[in-house]
Amino acid sequence: MYVLVLVHPGCTDFYVVLLGKKSFEAIMGGERNHLAQHVTSSLDDLAAFIMRVDAGLAKEVEDGDYDGLVATYEQEMSDQVHTLLEELPDRWTNLKKVAATAKQVVAPLQANEVAIIRKKCSSFDVKQHEFRELFRRTAPLEYNSSNAYARLDRLHVKVAALEREMGALHESASLFEVNTPDYGQLKACRRREVGQLKQLWDVVELVHSSIEEWKTTL
Repeated sequence: MYVLVLVHPGCTDFYVVLLGKKSFEAIMGGERNHLAQHVTSSLDDLAAFIMRVDAGLAKEVEDGDYDGLVATYEQEMSDQVHTLLEELPDRWTNLKKVAATAKQVVAPLQANEVAIIRKKCSSFDVKQHEFRELFRRTAPLEYNSSNAYARLDRLHVKVAALEREMGALHESASLFEVNTPDYGQLKACRRREVGQLKQLWDVVELVHSSIEEWKTTL
């Protein structure tokens, strides 16, 4: 990952390639944003450093000007630094070629992942419609429904599981810029409706208990 620190502003292809490869390793939105911020910050630091060096090299050095003859950190630049300055341009050119090749390799993998995500989204769309029908059949919607709280608990667990699955789909789809359905059927019976039914049955139980208590006073 450290090679990202050296990414050139014009080399967006290489930047995209690395993000694409990491995405297959389950690097999701938050971590990708952190990586992008790290790259941007590193590039800003590199640009500022180049400007300082350019300004320093533009100054004329006269005989006896020790400040100009000595490096910024009060020591002469080593042979290794000079060697790197000579070799890095060629290494950078080679790196851009490798990045272009890597992009070609990753492109079909990304396309395949997009197809998989779209298929999962379609399957989940069917699942949420099926759950909506199950909700209508099993939710305690009648005044004389039996085991209302137990049924509500089971529905709550199923809704929570579907919401987690939907969240994972949205996250993957966002990473690969895939549009997802609204999943309105699940939203129609998600925890809000379960919560409203719970409040309704609390009132029903309160009424029942009040009536039973009143009967004892007769």
